[in-house]
Amino acid sequence: FGEVPRPGSLIRQMKVGDAVLELIGPTEPNSPMLERPQGVASMCAFEVTDMGKAIDLARAAGFTCPDAAPGPLPGTRVTTIPGAELAGLGLQLLEYV
Repeated sequence: FGEVPRPGSLIRQMKVGDAVLELIGPTEPNSPMLERPQGVASMCAFEVTDMGKAIDLARAAGFTCPDAAPGPLPGTRVTTIPGAELAGLGLQLLEYV
């Protein structure tokens, strides 16, 4: 479906029905990707249509949710609920702007 080169990593995207599956890997021996825990999935992401409302809902539910920041994909904003709060699987909220 697509590729998004990033400094030190490459995001490869595949469409699976209406979902987009992304595989992210290092492209350099000193890539920050190599600091992530090993495993098939360390994070999943869900697209939201209103980032402010999504952050408010997450915080109201007791999750640590930083303000949105520019995402790794062009034209996106993201925030991430830490995996430590969700049985080890980080949850990224992603909004296309």
